[in-house]
Amino acid sequence: MEIHELSEIAKYVDGHLNEDISLPELGNLFGYSPWHIYKLFKIYTGESFAAYIRRRRLLLAVQDMKSKNSNLLDIALNNGFETASGFYKAFMKQFKCSPSEYKNSLSEFRIINTSPESAEIIYRNGEIEMGKVIIRKLQKGDAVSLHEYIFVQNTLAEVEERVGKTLKNMESGDSIYTVAVVDGNIAGTLGLTREKHPLYRHRAALGDEIVNPAFNDMGIPDLLFTQAVIFAKNLGIRIITGSSRADYFTERFYKENNFIEIGRIPGGLAETWNNSETYDEILYYHSVSAE
Repeated sequence: MEIHELSEIAKYVDGHLNEDISLPELGNLFGYSPWHIYKLFKIYTGESFAAYIRRRRLLLAVQDMKSKNSNLLDIALNNGFETASGFYKAFMKQFKCSPSEYKNSLSEFRIINTSPESAEIIYRNGEIEMGKVIIRKLQKGDAVSLHEYIFVQNTLAEVEERVGKTLKNMESGDSIYTVAVVDGNIAGTLGLTREKHPLYRHRAALGDEIVNPAFNDMGIPDLLFTQAVIFAKNLGIRIITGSSRADYFTERFYKENNFIEIGRIPGGLAETWNNSETYDEILYYHSVSAE
């Protein structure tokens, strides 16, 4: 039940990031003690409530830098920072460069060493290297890293079996499975599974969009999808479908990658745990041939 509580609270916080938000205020709104809310954020996000708000505000500021011509002070004020100095300090701590350095470079990453099997991406802000990511297809030896960083609830034997089945499907052209590798470890995954019916063989369904929380905010889901689309074209896949829980963070991924919403199923997702909650499901499609 606690993770559902956090989801509702985080949804409210994300909608009011340009306002003053306090733990006592949230406690009054949601009927919990401030300490309980603090504990939820610390346990499930790995950061304090204040750190969560600061990080989310910074991410919105970064999006504004990319999409708007506003000056940095206006961007800071519009995203909940009271002073330019406070924004500068928070930005330096989070991204290891100044807001002006980031805005002046805004080439968020560059791709090098591309091949039919992988792409190496180096993140930069100005001359500051932020990190290196390799996006490639799944390999047989990935089971150990997947078990340690992605499928932590499964046994190693279960992950090895899963990898074996996925590799067979990839060999037959029935699936594409990409992984993001950071410092030799798998930080994220994304899969595409081709429809089996002859009328739908040009379509593939999206699945296993998973990123280790330690690597959030590096744009890994978008990088995985971009490379998966390249692989999909080679198999003649022209349409990619997917779905998301309504009012959930995954909606952002679909919007940023030009998926088109085609409908909603009220109560389309039903949990079999906690209190058996149901959620609306949003259906999407993405046209590969239009790119």
